[in-house]
This record gives sequence, C-alpha cells and structure tokens, in this order.
Amino acid sequence: MNGVKTSLLFLVDKPEQHSELIRDLYCLKNINVMRMDMNFNQVRGFINRKRNCVIFLFVEESKGKAMNMLHNIYNNTYNTPYIISVFRTSRERFLEHVKTCGIFKLFCVKSKDYDDKKVIEWVEKICNYISMNSVFPFSQSYANSYVRSKICQKLENIGMTCYLTGYKYIVDAIELYMKNLNFYITSDIYKELSQRYKTAAANIDRCMRHAIEVVWRDTSFGCLEKNYPDSTKIYEERPSVLEFVKCLAEDIKTNINF
Repeated sequence: MNGVKTSLLFLVDKPEQHSELIRDLYCLKNINVMRMDMNFNQVRGFINRKRNCVIFLFVEESKGKAMNMLHNIYNNTYNTPYIISVFRTSRERFLEHVKTCGIFKLFCVKSKDYDDKKVIEWVEKICNYISMNSVFPFSQSYANSYVRSKICQKLENIGMTCYLTGYKYIVDAIELYMKNLNFYITSDIYKELSQRYKTAAANIDRCMRHAIEVVWRDTSFGCLEKNYPDSTKIYEERPSVLEFVKCLAEDIKTNINF
C-alpha cells in the first residue's frame, strides 16, 4: 500500500456488544482506525477532509440513529464514502430505508453465517482496494458511490477543491448528466438540484460558474492540458457550466462501466 494508510471511521451504537470485533479492528495494519460517536457534523467534517475513507457502521434494531446517519451521509456530503455496515434488521427492511445510499457491503448479525473474521477480512480487502484506487463496482447499489468517487477524483485532478460551494453542485450535475445524457442543465438538472438543496437555481448556477472560474484562474495550463478532456479550449475563457459538465461527464462515462 506504499505507506499510505486508509482511514477507517468507526461508528457504533452499542460497543459493549461488539468488544471482540472492536479489538480486531484496532489491530489492523496500514489502516488508521478512528472511533466516533454518531454526530453527523463530526462525521461530515471527517469525510470531507479524508480522500480515502470507509464508514463502518453498526445498525441496532431498536434505533433509527444509524439509518438517519446513512441518509445524511448520502445527501449532505461532497462524496459518498465506501460503506461497510453490520446490522441487526432484516436485509429487506434495511435496504428499504437506505435505498440508493451506495452501501458497499452488508453483514447481518442474526445470520447463522455471520462471523467477525469475515467482517475484518472484508474491511482489509476494501481498504486495500481504496488505497490502490482500483475499487470495482461489485453491485449496482454501490454504483452511485463508485461513480461519484471518479467524478471527485477528476475534479481534484484539475484543481477544483471541495471547499468551493459550487463543488457539490458540479459533482451532482455531472452524475445526473451521466445517468441521462438528454438532461438539460438549465431545466432538468437545475430543477433537481434546487429541490435537493432547497435553494434557487440562480444561486446554484452562480456557485458553479464561480468554481469553474477559480479552476481556470488558479490551475496551471499544463495541469489542465493533462487532465481536462477538451485540451483545445483550456487557453480560452472558462467554459460555460453546460460545456464543463458535459465534457467531464462524457469523458468519465467512456472510462468506467456505468
């Protein structure tokens, strides 16, 4: 893993019920394990700071706290992390709640096949995949997280940081456009983003234009020439939101299975 540690954010409702698994987690090599309470603001800050991040989440049958956490992670973070979840509810009930949250792997404590060692093996496997930047989308439910990670990596390569307000809008816009190339930026996508973030389309457009402008102002031409798909236009004025989203979406779509 070339000395790069993957960050494993560890959330648990009832730690006393999983003492052996907790002990094994802290013994993992080349993985930076951090335990955190289910405080979403803390979790969001951690996810947005860390590029290589796994959320390890226990879901207890009697509480909705973890369900809410998954929902908030998916809807209110710049990039949905890779999620490994150990839960007590039935698979059907769990998936009904989280739906498109990009769950990567589910383990049911009530299953007769459940084993702490299997969980540890999977954690190590995924952390290795992430560190090597070769995560493969094993299931359709994981596709959202996989695609978003590729979009964020592309934006990072051209110098757009997650600290720009327009960053999250651009990530969502590219993802939406990849799903439906017939979408119109000004109507379909802006309408969807307005509903998702509860803000005016004009505000979203302004933030996206500003983020693109910052890239064209601060990123070197050499870097843009290497990482922006349409290198013929990097010496011109910044592209429009439509040109930028369309260019990146089509490039990413041709390079991954989506």
